[in-house]
Amino acid sequence: MALKEYYIIFFAVVTIIASYKLYKKAAGSLSINKLGPISMSFYVLLFLSYIGTTLIVLGKADHSMYRYLRHQDLKIDVFFVLSMLMIIFPLVILGLNKLFKYNPMEYQEYRERKVTLEYKGNVEFITMVIASVVCIVSVIYVFAKIGIQDNPFLNIIKGVGEKELGVLRINIANEFTGISGYIKNIFALALTPFMSYVAYIYSRRTKDNKWIILFVILFIFSNIMVFYNLQKAPLIIYWGNFVVLSILYGDKVKIKYVVILGVVSFVVLNLMYIFIAGKRLDQILTIDNPIFNRTFITTPIGFFLHMEVFTYRMLPLAGASMPGLIGSKIFGASEVLRSSSVIMESVNFEGVRSGVAGVYNGLFLGEAYANFGNLGMFISMIHVPIVFFVFNYIFTKIKKTPIYLALFSYLTVNLVWTLHGGYADYVFNTMWIIAIVVAVAMSLFNKILNNILNKKDINKNENINNSI
Repeated sequence: MALKEYYIIFFAVVTIIASYKLYKKAAGSLSINKLGPISMSFYVLLFLSYIGTTLIVLGKADHSMYRYLRHQDLKIDVFFVLSMLMIIFPLVILGLNKLFKYNPMEYQEYRERKVTLEYKGNVEFITMVIASVVCIVSVIYVFAKIGIQDNPFLNIIKGVGEKELGVLRINIANEFTGISGYIKNIFALALTPFMSYVAYIYSRRTKDNKWIILFVILFIFSNIMVFYNLQKAPLIIYWGNFVVLSILYGDKVKIKYVVILGVVSFVVLNLMYIFIAGKRLDQILTIDNPIFNRTFITTPIGFFLHMEVFTYRMLPLAGASMPGLIGSKIFGASEVLRSSSVIMESVNFEGVRSGVAGVYNGLFLGEAYANFGNLGMFISMIHVPIVFFVFNYIFTKIKKTPIYLALFSYLTVNLVWTLHGGYADYVFNTMWIIAIVVAVAMSLFNKILNNILNKKDINKNENINNSI
């Protein structure tokens, strides 16, 4: 290796050690079986961004999208930007802990708290059944609208090729506009998994057969829905959420089980690549394994491409990626342009035109840079950890009910996953707001229903006493 490469390795190692120590103070613990929003952000940034970026800078990684990088001088810039993020993120959390006098060990105390069942009888079960029926009917509606001919699962059985499946996914996405889009995205795709998380907590807390049956039904419909367009990431996220949910519930997750889950997930994903993407076994069993590239290299390459495209090829989006009202009212944007779509159109226009390419996400810093340049990246480095702190602070202060515990887990996974998505989602995310509103509405409905049922019981008892 050249002397320059040794410098890079040394700098990366120092950065990782410093980041680890800062994160440990900020989160209270980085133990795998005590993971929370803050500690999870460390592992995700480290393994899914920083290590991959370092390998790219050292020239030790390859990727199909690497051919679109024309300005190699940007590699060092990206490396140092990521190094800054690894330090600034925990420093912001530490500052907020001190400002709000928040002890990070409160999160561990929250984990050890027992889940609270607020009402007796079937109050909470009735609420869940009503919400679950709405979600299940929405899933059935989605597949009825897709139809038999375009059903992705049936197309797999038919042996349809990878390109055809790619076109099919785009076509399915275009099928749902207007009200049908809201039904699919909100009730079927977002709330069905959320309801399964709530049912999971109730089934564990009560060990009642009716809750177990409801959970199994929701689990089946959730898996069908999150995998409806054959994308593998939503399915892994859905499964992974149960790990986070168990940790928040108070379980001590043993390392061996995490390893087993990782191995099983790796095998399943490889089987998906063989049977869905049409990869050969000899392609899977190489150093360029698609799972390795997809996991460790894809996001860094996405960030590299954001830096290149919006440095050398295009003008900044100037706020056009922000949510509708914010983008139009504050930044004067005429339409919403997510940087991930712009990147794909810039580097692979033919793929977009033919319908086999959609978007290319990178680290959240990429969309911040695409819209507001270097200043935007620096602001996002401060803003995003603030969002993490606020969510963590609020949930550790409120009552640990099944609904709010499920919401905490749901938002934690989404917050962490969005680190490798778009910055605009941290500014305003409709789906997160809807999940919060639904959780609060369910809690209020439980209270109202409980009052109604209690009032009926009181009146009934009074009538009995009067008759006596």
